[in-house]
Amino acid sequence: MAVVRNLISLSSRLKYTLDPTSVPNEFRVLSKFGIFFFTLWTFTLQIVFMFIAIADECCKLLNIQSRQKKLEKIRQQLFLSLMLPCSLIVMSIFWIVFHIDRELIYPKIIDTFHPRWLNHTLHTAIGLPLLLEIVSHKIDRTISYKASRQYALIFLTGYLLVYQVLYFSLYLLQGIWLYPIYKLMSWPERLVFSLFNYGLGVGFQQIGFLLLQPKIEEKAERKIK
Repeated sequence: MAVVRNLISLSSRLKYTLDPTSVPNEFRVLSKFGIFFFTLWTFTLQIVFMFIAIADECCKLLNIQSRQKKLEKIRQQLFLSLMLPCSLIVMSIFWIVFHIDRELIYPKIIDTFHPRWLNHTLHTAIGLPLLLEIVSHKIDRTISYKASRQYALIFLTGYLLVYQVLYFSLYLLQGIWLYPIYKLMSWPERLVFSLFNYGLGVGFQQIGFLLLQPKIEEKAERKIK
């Protein structure tokens, strides 16, 4: 069966290569406006975070205290501000909508060019760095997460606002909805859906703080008492 699927996929690719006019609209949108997909923004965010995390760990091994402290601070703030909430937004919204009706978010025709492993790399595997960061923090009790809740909320709000403005601007200027689910919604429903995503991100962010900063809160309460 796998061989048959590969042959069908190969024949489809050859057809689109020989006859460019037969290329589905989904592929035209992906090739022209791919940088506007929130999934790609999040994946890029993960790559940046992992480079910072690797640099941080290398500085710890080499005992370069001055740079390590700065990297650690950036790493922790980036993780709770954007990395954790944005990754969980992508994973939760994508797979919920996908299982309801995949045509609303990831049309089946995309499988012709994008294999399943790529889909899981972008929408499932992004949870692995989150798990590793949280587990490593729980194992190493000497690390304390000192990220600011206030700045984290400001960064997340600004990040999602910029994306949403670009997303809606793309439709107003080009007449294209990157995610088909928006085609079925009225403008009030689109705004509510956007606010829902924002609320979801804030909720995930607060869960991250509860997981990574419980001791700091306990100490603060004891001082007040």
